[in-house]
Amino acid sequence: MAKDVGGCMTREETKKILMGIQCSYANFKPKVPLDFMIEIWTDDLAEYSYQQVYSALKAFKATNTSGFAPDVGQLIDQIHRINEMPSDLTEMEAWAKVRKAIGNSNYHASEEYERLDNISKALVGSPNQLRQWAMAEVEELETVIQSNFMRSYKAKKEAQKQFKRMPIEARTAIESHITEPVAIETTLEPVEEVERVSADGIDEMWEQFQEKWWA
Repeated sequence: MAKDVGGCMTREETKKILMGIQCSYANFKPKVPLDFMIEIWTDDLAEYSYQQVYSALKAFKATNTSGFAPDVGQLIDQIHRINEMPSDLTEMEAWAKVRKAIGNSNYHASEEYERLDNISKALVGSPNQLRQWAMAEVEELETVIQSNFMRSYKAKKEAQKQFKRMPIEARTAIESHITEPVAIETTLEPVEEVERVSADGIDEMWEQFQEKWWA
């Protein structure tokens, strides 16, 4: 996620956030010294600007009915919710665009491929895959291929959301081990291969990262 122009929070800005929480929640009574808490929160929120965290706190207060003060993870979750584009495609909407691209891919596969969103591009694999799907039977397109694509799109989208919520150290460690799979020019395998790497692979590497750094 891109940071706001204001950059990362300072210790003084973290103090303002904590004071804002304390003023809003009577049950917010940390059991550690304030200076230590400021240091920890400043480090945990190092990727975000004061404005992002402040907006997240306001959103949390407006929507949470538990009566309990937010922790760092809840504020980060709010930041990502605020920044998720409302125009994000559902798996059905993504398939509709891919299906339209397939219909025009006998002669214009490259142009149609470039018009797809990034997740769809990763799942399709290449313009040549669009050409191959354009030659498939309509029944196969609208049953097996559609079902496989939509399932994989949903999994890939969720994996990306979870990945963005990880600490920057974890993301860096995982990115250093992930390589993009080479698309196999068949009807179904590229979709299944991308899904395996994006979901199962990230979960496994996240567990390894936790074992290494928090053992």
